[in-house]
Amino acid sequence: MTTILFNNMKPIQGKRAVIVGIFILVGVAIFMGALITLGKQKKTFTKGILVKAVFDNVNGLQVGNNIWYSGVKVGTVKKMELTNNAKVIVDMTIDKKSRDFIHEDAKAKIGSDGLIGNKIVVLVDDVLYTGRTIRAALDQLMDFGRPRKVQLAVLIDRGREHRELPIQADFVGKTVPTKSSEIIKVMLKEYDDIEAVGIFEKPTD
Repeated sequence: MTTILFNNMKPIQGKRAVIVGIFILVGVAIFMGALITLGKQKKTFTKGILVKAVFDNVNGLQVGNNIWYSGVKVGTVKKMELTNNAKVIVDMTIDKKSRDFIHEDAKAKIGSDGLIGNKIVVLVDDVLYTGRTIRAALDQLMDFGRPRKVQLAVLIDRGREHRELPIQADFVGKTVPTKSSEIIKVMLKEYDDIEAVGIFEKPTD
């Protein structure tokens, strides 16, 4: 009996080892794929040349920001250093294949991606329900540029069970569980002569 169990366990253990090995290989492959994808987006693994520029004001520029040339990403900001005369030296890594297009007398300037580029934007709403209103606001926001970060502040959150989109508030005044048959009305003194939040049943047709 002991011999039979011993002989039967060996291939089982071997199968387990193979399965574990497969999972490890798959995990490593996914990890490497993510690194390569991130590297392409940020040009982390791209061979490049070092270019220096001096600015009086970098206007919120950060290490890792993209370098653009005629609307095309050609590199990233590698390092920033403040000098004794209140100047800022910016080290930029430029893709080698773009070197021939950038002349020695080229001038660098700092801009933003649209009106709100590189800014922190806080969206404010009275009631967070399905999330569709916030989604519409985000779509409109992107027409003005690409902000560095978008946050959401709401007075009332009706709960995640009503959400139809993966949207969650960063700042919530109060979470109020409600039914789908109910509505929440936020009343302000300037418009309703009273400051209050009321829960009402939806009117029936």
